[in-house]
Amino acid sequence: MTFPLSTLWRAVFGVDLRTLALFRVLLAGAVALDLGRRLADTAAFYGDAGVLPRDAWARGVEPWRWSLHAAGGETWLAGLLIGLQLLVALALLLGWRARLSALLTFLLLVSLQNRNPLILSPADNLMAALLFWSPFLPISARWSVDAALAANPPPADHRHLSWASAGLLLQALAAIAGGLALRPEQGALLALAALPVLLRGWAWDAAARHLAHGRVTRIYYDRDCGFCRKSVLLLRTLLALPQAEIRPAQDSARADALMQAHYSWVVVDAEDRAHLKWAAFVALLRDSLLFGGLYRLVRLPLWNRPGDALYDFVARHRGRFAAVTAALLPEDARRFEAGPALQGVAAAHLALALAWSLGAIGPLPDAVGAALAPYLRALRIEPQWNAPAPPAGRDAGWLLAPGRLADGSEVDVLRPQRPLSYDYDRPPAAPAQEAPPRWREYRARLRQAEYAGHRPLYARYLCRQWNSAAAGDRRLQTLKLVHLLERTPPDGRAPALEQRVLLRQDCDD
Repeated sequence: MTFPLSTLWRAVFGVDLRTLALFRVLLAGAVALDLGRRLADTAAFYGDAGVLPRDAWARGVEPWRWSLHAAGGETWLAGLLIGLQLLVALALLLGWRARLSALLTFLLLVSLQNRNPLILSPADNLMAALLFWSPFLPISARWSVDAALAANPPPADHRHLSWASAGLLLQALAAIAGGLALRPEQGALLALAALPVLLRGWAWDAAARHLAHGRVTRIYYDRDCGFCRKSVLLLRTLLALPQAEIRPAQDSARADALMQAHYSWVVVDAEDRAHLKWAAFVALLRDSLLFGGLYRLVRLPLWNRPGDALYDFVARHRGRFAAVTAALLPEDARRFEAGPALQGVAAAHLALALAWSLGAIGPLPDAVGAALAPYLRALRIEPQWNAPAPPAGRDAGWLLAPGRLADGSEVDVLRPQRPLSYDYDRPPAAPAQEAPPRWREYRARLRQAEYAGHRPLYARYLCRQWNSAAAGDRRLQTLKLVHLLERTPPDGRAPALEQRVLLRQDCDD
C-alpha cells in the first residue's frame, strides 16, 4: 500500500492545534520560571557593579551578540526589563496577542542571554530555538484569550502543517534529546515543554472521550454586562469546554429569576442542576479537558466561602473591570495562521539551519557553516539536532576563594559560614552543588583558561560585596581564587585534590 507524498508529509511534520496550545503554555511557563530565578541575581549578572560590567562585556562579546539589556548598567533597569519580560511571558501563556507576545518573548530572551554569556547552559539555546518558531505558528488557535475573544472563529480543523511546524518538530526532538542529556534543573523543564509537540490528534480525542467532554453545559450571563460576556467566553475557551452553550440569562425565565435573586451568573449542568457563584465555576471545572483533575480538590467545602467572596468582589466592581477589559480585551478580528510571507521566512530559516547542520557533519563544505554562523548565532538558533555537549560545570572540581581580613584572619569568601579548608570532601558532597545552577556555570567557566580574563572581574566583585557589609578589622584586604581539581587515577585509587591558584587580588586596588 502506498501513501501520497502529501499524506506522508502531513503525518510526519503536521501538528495538532491543541498540541500547539499546550506547548505554548508549557514553554511560556518555563520562560517565566527561568526569569524568576534570574531576578535574585540581577545586580550580580546584569549590572555594572556585578561580575560583567558593560565595558568588559563590549570588549569580549561577539559582534553579532546584540543586547538591549546592555543599554544601561543600573540594576533597576535590568530588573525593569526582566519584569517586562515576565509580563510578556504571561501574555504568551494566556495567548493574548500571542504572535506578538511570542516574538517579544523571543527577542527579549535573546537580549538577556547575550548580556552575560558566561552563565548560560545548553538549555538556554534550546529555549531560544523553541521560542523562535512560535510566531510562525497558530499557537493561539486553541485555549487562548485570542481564540475566546476573536470576532472571527479560529480554524475548525485541529490539524496544521507548515514549514514552521516542520522546524518546531525537529527542534522539539532536539530539545527532548538534549534535555535528557543535561542536568535535571537545566533540561527537564524544556524536555517537558517540547514533549507535547509530538502528541497527535487521536490522543486529544481519546482524552476528550475519557472525560466525557461532550457533556452540554449552559452558561448564563447578564446581557447588560459586557464584562460578564467576556468572562464566560474566556472561561469556556481556557477551560476547554467547546460544548458549553453561552446564553444571556434574560432569555431563560429560570436563569433570569436565579440571576436576579442571587446577583449571580448561572451554570446549568448536563443533569439540569443550576449552580451559582463559586459553585458555578466548580461545575465548569468538572467537565474541563485540561483541568478536570482539579475538580475533586476545588469542590471541597473549605473553598466555598472564599470563592463566593471573590465572586462578590468582582460583581461589586464589574464596572471597573468592564472599563479595563474594554481597553485590554477587545472583541476584534484575530489572525491565527501565519501568512505566506511569514511562512516563507520560516522556510528560509529552516533551510539555513539544515544547511549549517549538513556543513557540520560533512555533506556540505565547512565554509557554508562559517558563512551562516554570524546570522544564526545572532538569533541564537544554532542547530540543535543532536544532543548538546556536556555543560562546562560538569568537570570534577570547584572554586575556593580564601581571603585575608584586616585583622589577619582568613575566611572562605564564597562560604563564610564554614571554616576555611583546602581539603573539602569530594564533590558533589558540598562545595560543587552549593551554588545555584547559573553560578555553577559561571564558576566552572572561570576555571577554564579561555576565560582567565574574567577572573579579576569576579575577584573585584567579591571584594566589593564583602566590604560593603563589613567594617574595620573585618574588611577584606586580599583574595585568592583557587581551583581545587579532583583527579581520579586510572588504577581506581582514591581521587586526589590538586590546588591551582588562578588569581591573587588586592581588594584595595
